[in-house]
Amino acid sequence: MRARAVRAMKAKKRVKKTYKQAQEAAEKYNGQLLATDFCYHDYVYVATDERFMAWIPSAFAVEWHDWFMIFAEHHNPFLFHENDVTAIFGLTMDMGDFPKLDNLVSELK
Repeated sequence: MRARAVRAMKAKKRVKKTYKQAQEAAEKYNGQLLATDFCYHDYVYVATDERFMAWIPSAFAVEWHDWFMIFAEHHNPFLFHENDVTAIFGLTMDMGDFPKLDNLVSELK
């Protein structure tokens, strides 16, 4: 019984969405976000098969059907189709991960 259910789930095709549909959904969701929904030490890394790579600060990613939507503070949503993305992940950095400004200034002197 369980094996049949698993096969049925795998056979069920995901609904394909167009870029326009993804854009409309992303803009609708983006309009509901508040400034407090973004955290300054959260980053999203994305790489595509066309050798595009980016670290996007104050951002988070959402998977919607066959699209990845990246929402970043002070930006419109970024949209990537799942076939174009080679890597995508989120990273949270603690303040301890950044060098202290005093140390950088002293090293530059």
